[in-house]
Amino acid sequence: MTTITKKFLDNIAEATHPVISNPQRYLEQSKRISQIVAWIWLHLKESDVHYNTAKTLDRYFKNTKIGDTDYKLKDLLFAQKGSELFKLMQEIFKDNPSPLEEPIFSEEEREVYNIGVVVDRYRTELIDPYIGEQKYTAIMAYPPRPLISDYGQLSEGELWNWVHDNSSDTRPDKRTAPNPFIPLCCS
Repeated sequence: MTTITKKFLDNIAEATHPVISNPQRYLEQSKRISQIVAWIWLHLKESDVHYNTAKTLDRYFKNTKIGDTDYKLKDLLFAQKGSELFKLMQEIFKDNPSPLEEPIFSEEEREVYNIGVVVDRYRTELIDPYIGEQKYTAIMAYPPRPLISDYGQLSEGELWNWVHDNSSDTRPDKRTAPNPFIPLCCS
């Protein structure tokens, strides 16, 4: 066990499951990830001023490799203060009344989570460690972007409202998007 893992486990004291030990943090992480997906979908059109940033973030969620650049979602979600990726994430939340000031996942949590992506569902899944493994696996939902229009499954207004939602309400139903077509990034 590394020092970082021991520190993290000591911090959660008696509880051993990351969600049970700190459900508010888990819900906040989930909400932020869901807001990132909504932001990508909102700006993933070539005429949008943020298109290039949205396309870059899209590559991270799809774990794309282009030339020598390997876009891995884990790198994005574990981006620490001062890094280029953290600055990219801050750009997403700059207009949010609750800007991103801390990394979504801490360095200590890097030792606790594996990150994966699924594209065939709207709900993330947290899987307990397999026998002989110490890390939980968070499978992030990144389904195909649905039709976005005032008459489709999802409107730009709904995406914008979710991206800019800074509700401090800690009830779980207030930490998830109101539209079921915006991925639920917790299970």
